[in-house]
Amino acid sequence: MNTKKDAPAVEKTSVPSRRRLNRLSNLALQGTVELAGPDVNTRPMSDHFVVFSEDGAQLRQNGSREATLLNDAALARLAQEHGTITLDLVFAEDSCIDLSFSLPDALLPEMRRIIENEIAYRAPFAEDACFSFWIAEEQKDGTWRARAAVMLKEPVVSVLDQLAKHGLSAGVVRRATKGAPYAATPDWAGYSDSQRPSYGTKHLPAPLKMGLLGSAVFFVAAAALLVSVKLSAGQLRDEADAARALLTAQAQGMAEVRGLDTSLAQATDKLAMAGTLSALLPDGVWLDQLIVSDETVTLVGFAPSAADITGVLASLPQLSEIRFGSPVTRDNSQGLERFRIVADLTGAAG
Repeated sequence: MNTKKDAPAVEKTSVPSRRRLNRLSNLALQGTVELAGPDVNTRPMSDHFVVFSEDGAQLRQNGSREATLLNDAALARLAQEHGTITLDLVFAEDSCIDLSFSLPDALLPEMRRIIENEIAYRAPFAEDACFSFWIAEEQKDGTWRARAAVMLKEPVVSVLDQLAKHGLSAGVVRRATKGAPYAATPDWAGYSDSQRPSYGTKHLPAPLKMGLLGSAVFFVAAAALLVSVKLSAGQLRDEADAARALLTAQAQGMAEVRGLDTSLAQATDKLAMAGTLSALLPDGVWLDQLIVSDETVTLVGFAPSAADITGVLASLPQLSEIRFGSPVTRDNSQGLERFRIVADLTGAAG
């Protein structure tokens, strides 16, 4: 089968599976959906054919270099000698405009619509003023590419009318190129679905056709199931990853809550310690700072006797290792000593 357009890339993991699925589906459709049969390209040229070139339409005979201007007299003589025959139409040189474009992965009916729309878009002539014919070819990597020829309608219609006038008809439509010539059977050349060459599963015996189509349908269903399973597995992996991330976030949140509970408990203890010290300190003591950390308590202020403060602190079971954090200084004008006393909290290290 012969029949491609610039396609965007699809999801990385699903492209090979989707391509295999489409190829299996196209195998089942090949006998009922016609693009351009491979046997058209291999069909021999008709004994007589019409060539469109820069010199206009000419009548030629296969195997001969002689060309006759296509006119009523030449066609009448041909019909008289050979009866009602078909003549291939050959578009040579610059008699038409060549198009070539890639196609996306698609089923054959959709691929036909894509090709026809793309030709209408790319053609330099109005759609009702031109004819075209095309083939689509599968590439080695499994993708498809279309080749098309576009020509003005008026000279072609004139030739078709002349052929019909003399009981002749158009055969295969061909593009003659130096590289890779191709052929097709477009509707405008007088082909209907019933007249197109039979290929694919159409020529197979009924039992073999049913077995082949049944196998194709089975493999299409299996490929679709495989794609579905892969997508489901991917979705489950995504959901599992999201669940793990949620659990991790919840664990971190619980740890932060526990840390807040601990901090609140420690803050409560610190407030209680500050209240106890404020109640125990004798009159005449002025505290500039009372710093309660995780391990120590620091008192900074003035008192008639700094030694009296250490005695009060020593009576508290929560404190130990009571010491002066800096030398005691005396303000004789007020009769007060400035002190900085540090004490360890009992059990803080544990």
